[in-house]
Amino acid sequence: MGRLLPYLLMCCCAAKTAYAKQNDTKTKVASAASSENASDETEQVANQVPEDTSDTSAAAALIDGSVAASARVFSVFFTSSYSMLAVSDEDPMNDRSMNYWLATSVALPVEGLRIHADGGLSEFFTAEEEDSAFRLTDMALGASFGHALFPDRRLRLLHRLNAWLPTSRISQQRALFLAPTLLTNGSYKLLSRLRFTYRLFTQYRWHRYAETASGLAMNTQWIVGQRVGFIVSALSHPSIGQLSIAGGAGFNWNKRYSSSDHHASPTSDPALWTQSLAWNLSLQYVPLNWLVASAGLSHGSPIRRNGVRNPFFIHRDMTELNVSITLMY
Repeated sequence: MGRLLPYLLMCCCAAKTAYAKQNDTKTKVASAASSENASDETEQVANQVPEDTSDTSAAAALIDGSVAASARVFSVFFTSSYSMLAVSDEDPMNDRSMNYWLATSVALPVEGLRIHADGGLSEFFTAEEEDSAFRLTDMALGASFGHALFPDRRLRLLHRLNAWLPTSRISQQRALFLAPTLLTNGSYKLLSRLRFTYRLFTQYRWHRYAETASGLAMNTQWIVGQRVGFIVSALSHPSIGQLSIAGGAGFNWNKRYSSSDHHASPTSDPALWTQSLAWNLSLQYVPLNWLVASAGLSHGSPIRRNGVRNPFFIHRDMTELNVSITLMY
């Protein structure tokens, strides 16, 4: 049976490490949204969708800090990641956090079909007085189906349906009921050491109210995204382990709920879809079959700023350094 990946994440994407940062913090690298209230929701999708890696090599199964699941009936992944701005400012503790993500999956009698339950926790280095530094993330319940095409099995597909539950503080503040997410990952092995990936996903965010709790903006209703990536196996030795280079880039489109207040603003247009870009590059090391270490850079930013299409491809306030360790069973 081909390997399947259960996860956040990311990683984002990694992986994007296998875990995505709490969505009420600053915009996460790999999935920055194009507006203030869309950034956290886009981040949740883009980082917590699974990557299809389905390979016999653990190192080749890495993309954006995510790792492939084994063919075990029951599998568990635990990822601990540290994130900080690549360029520290005068108060660096506000831009640093630890993130913990637990992903479980169980194989069903149908080959390639698994059910999943994922959840996580964020730890911040600064907190308000009498407020905890730990925050729950949203929890995901879902199912995935993986299969290969063509006789040589070079092309592998993974389809996953998730239902994100509002267990995080920001989702509860915005009265989120449910966020169903559908995604498809494709993985094509072009050469023995080179693999290309493609991901397409969409999410509908079901809020009780169209407006945010502050009433100053509209909640995000739809998120659609796509991403291309690559994995290069740089080293593979029985006694040393496996070393891989992974990276990718993509775009997200976000649509907010329509506003009943027809004020003269581009964001009040019900047909408006805002766009954001994201990229990441990481180095991943697999010394043991159950251990993966990853370090890299990731970035996310809106395409349009101040009404003009002027994205940042690298920026001191948006480009992050990520280090993670993943344990697999």
